[in-house]
Amino acid sequence: MSDWAEALDDAAEPVDMRRRAPIVWIALAVGIVLIVPAIALLWGGSSSSGDEETGTPFADSSLEVAVSRQCLAPGDEQTLEVNGEPGMRILYQAVYADGKHGFTTDYYGGNDRGELDASGQFEGSWRIGEAAPAGPVTVQVVSPSEGSLATVEFRLATKKGECQ
Repeated sequence: MSDWAEALDDAAEPVDMRRRAPIVWIALAVGIVLIVPAIALLWGGSSSSGDEETGTPFADSSLEVAVSRQCLAPGDEQTLEVNGEPGMRILYQAVYADGKHGFTTDYYGGNDRGELDASGQFEGSWRIGEAAPAGPVTVQVVSPSEGSLATVEFRLATKKGECQ
């Protein structure tokens, strides 16, 4: 059998989607978090549904989010706390001052997924990469099934230890 025929034969084998499920969830969240608000901005926020004040297609979020610390340095650990409906599945990512997020190379950390427990709470932690730039960091939390998006911001200190 030729190499080409073997490659076609290998491509016909079934794919175990259980291994790919986390990738699908993260891709879905990034699509919601990055693409949908961009579309809303193009529409000028004139949609009758969603949040008129922010111009996003998301209704008032049923998620409440907070971080444990407002000013950190690279290498420190940050904790995200999420409250909402019990059993709600969420995804989150931190977007740093230089625009890096969970799908960029040399990312500084802060993206994961989880499920709110029976009391409607979730907690996730991460260590911020040493190369992370000073400035604002926005954590985006999305529940794709609920269409909810919530954000919280904290700051990374300059080399002098100042948060601006």
